[in-house]
Amino acid sequence: MKKYEKLETYLSSFNEEKVRESAKGDKTRVKLAERLCVCLDNKGWKAIDLAKEAKISKSSVSTYMSGDQCPSISLIVKLAEALKVSTDFLLGLSDLESPKEDLKTVYKLTGLSDEAIIALKEIYDMSKQEDQEQKEFKPYKRAYNTINYLLANENRYNLFIFLANYLFFKDINRNAFELQKKSNADNIPIEQNLTILEDVQKVELDKLLYKIKEELDEIFQ
Repeated sequence: MKKYEKLETYLSSFNEEKVRESAKGDKTRVKLAERLCVCLDNKGWKAIDLAKEAKISKSSVSTYMSGDQCPSISLIVKLAEALKVSTDFLLGLSDLESPKEDLKTVYKLTGLSDEAIIALKEIYDMSKQEDQEQKEFKPYKRAYNTINYLLANENRYNLFIFLANYLFFKDINRNAFELQKKSNADNIPIEQNLTILEDVQKVELDKLLYKIKEELDEIFQ
């Protein structure tokens, strides 16, 4: 499912407390209202656009988005078809937007988002195309083999843990950073310690990547 950083029209003004009040505590109505906001923002639509596409009244869409009413099953299907998402996504039963059954299967097995599943499929398809065209330079084939190897490698857990710790270092150590900001400008031990710790994370990640590269060199030499 897409992250919600760039949603500006509806979700930025989505008042969950107000929707909960209108929905009288009905969690399905609240989740439906939120997901409708998400879908409209993703598409750059207004309520009237959804109403036209789903062939229902704008007032009906507005009541669903405010949490005042919950549509019937047939209307939920209409809304999902108009937005090209699954009914499970609209109802908050799944974080996968796509209604495609093959993507649903992969999502249930892996929890990967629509974008991740589609990207992996594209890399795989392009790698097959490179084989068929007998290209000498095969960047997609190499990428596919790399992904496959890293996921199957016995060091995969350590690799992804070290990678996550390094990429999300500031988020993981947010409390320490906040404490450092509140401290005096000349009081820098916290910042120094965080810098050292971040460097250690990078060194450990580099060591593991080098080890995996040596293994790959032996396999594909």
